[in-house]
Amino acid sequence: MSKHITVTTAADILAFFPHTLGFDPRESFGFITLNGTRIGASLRMDIPDESVSPSDFAQMIAHRLLPDTNADGALFLVYTNEPAADPFDFDAKPYKDYAQAFEIELERAGIPIRDGWLITDHGWTTYFCEDADCCTMNPLSDIKDSVLSAHMVFSGSAKRTERAENPVFIGGEDTGRRIHEAAARFEVRNPVDFTEPAMCEARAAWYEAVGTQPDEAATIQLVSYLQVKALRDRIMADMINPAEDEGIYRAVFMGQHPERPDWSRVDACEVLLVQLLAYTPAADRAPLFSALGWLAWYKGQGSLAAAYLAKAMESEPGYRLAELLDEMLRTGLLAKTSTNPSTAYKRGTHS
Repeated sequence: MSKHITVTTAADILAFFPHTLGFDPRESFGFITLNGTRIGASLRMDIPDESVSPSDFAQMIAHRLLPDTNADGALFLVYTNEPAADPFDFDAKPYKDYAQAFEIELERAGIPIRDGWLITDHGWTTYFCEDADCCTMNPLSDIKDSVLSAHMVFSGSAKRTERAENPVFIGGEDTGRRIHEAAARFEVRNPVDFTEPAMCEARAAWYEAVGTQPDEAATIQLVSYLQVKALRDRIMADMINPAEDEGIYRAVFMGQHPERPDWSRVDACEVLLVQLLAYTPAADRAPLFSALGWLAWYKGQGSLAAAYLAKAMESEPGYRLAELLDEMLRTGLLAKTSTNPSTAYKRGTHS
């Protein structure tokens, strides 16, 4: 059973946001939607360069937040070490042109900004303030020592030191050849006939592997299935929902099925994929990176999803699944589960 997280202070909010991403943001804008006093979706975007106009960027942000149809407000976060000309003057705060554009566009979208904060390596402060009493720079230890931070760490949430896992290859010289030879024996005539022998074999093998520590032989078997498009897509969908219904399968793959996944199993699938990376040659990692990016997208961790998809396209330039998922991510499409607090992933709080 999921447990609700209670956020009572600004430090709690600033502790919560990095845990939803899985890493500490750098030079980023952050947004958290609100439904009354309930926290909704989180979004992080790199601070753009000067060639991007604040109004255009703000319109894109509003478009990405609109799929959270329950949202009636938002919180704004700026992570930067860009110096402020005067920390007590809003007009002198870093990226104030963008902040003003966000206020206009989100108000227009019905998601007005209720509060905001500036977070640097030297401390944090309220963003929308104009006097010394509220603009005082607070120590980062306030965030680390907040009640919510302690709760999330105690519950098992841990931020990554890197945005995406990419372990050193420890397999044999012939591992890649063996993976492709194993994949060559599979034939799938109908990608939505889940009773085909290859489909049944692949799904059963992956189901049994979750929660185990695969060796090189097991990796070759499991990764070989991912080299076959139909098997790869079915295996990925199974990580969220193993329903046999074709309509549900397609909806799950596109993130449009509204039912809450078994998030504990999703986490276990993510762990398995990372373990398999270690025994998978760099040139064959695109399917694994794509699956990891897709799961991160399902969890509402857009930045992590983008990082994994970038690694997939680096591993195999032109890898179509990674390109399609990356395009979907760039359009701002959210998985339906991430827009509903009762079905969304909550790091460290799911059963």
